[in-house]
Amino acid sequence: MARTATAITRDGLIESLLNYQPLPPSGSEPKLLDAALELLEDEGLRNWTMDELASKAKVGRTTAYRHFASRDEVITAALAYAIQQMLSRISFEVANITDITERITTAMVLGILEFRSSALPALMMSAPDLMVPLLAASSGPLLVAARAQLASMAAGINGDREPEIDLAIAETLLRLAISLAQIPESVLLSPTGNHSLLRTVVGAVLGIHPR
Repeated sequence: MARTATAITRDGLIESLLNYQPLPPSGSEPKLLDAALELLEDEGLRNWTMDELASKAKVGRTTAYRHFASRDEVITAALAYAIQQMLSRISFEVANITDITERITTAMVLGILEFRSSALPALMMSAPDLMVPLLAASSGPLLVAARAQLASMAAGINGDREPEIDLAIAETLLRLAISLAQIPESVLLSPTGNHSLLRTVVGAVLGIHPR
């Protein structure tokens, strides 16, 4: 099958991601999406076909098309899957941290590490016109989903605070995390795992003074 340029658009991708439903725990679809993420990381948006996807996922071509009518559908579903899986893993890891500043700091660090190890950095290099707005725009799926999670954590600090303030705090911290994820070194991210400086910054943004 001849390779063709993807017709995917930013607005279409964002809409698809925001409306994407969680996957069932088993079946062929997760295998196809895992394979799609590998192809996106290795080949970018354009340099692979549905036949190659089916082969990598070790499923038949008919099975691949039964789940997804086109490669564009696979791409939107795979990116949504990656973001949802990343946020789910982070939520699980921080669930038992009772200190709010520590919980948000840990969530940010885990998010940075997850982002760096995902297909997203490679896609930002190969398709910056699509990926940068997708990740950085206020209406982008990463900010929409993660902002809601962080805002719910921040709301526990001051129950009388307006929800819009918690959302603004969450977006500020998310934009900081996205910036840190894209630079190799920062004083806020210690290679030894001591993130006390980042924790201080998080506390300041939250309005919590260090003890």
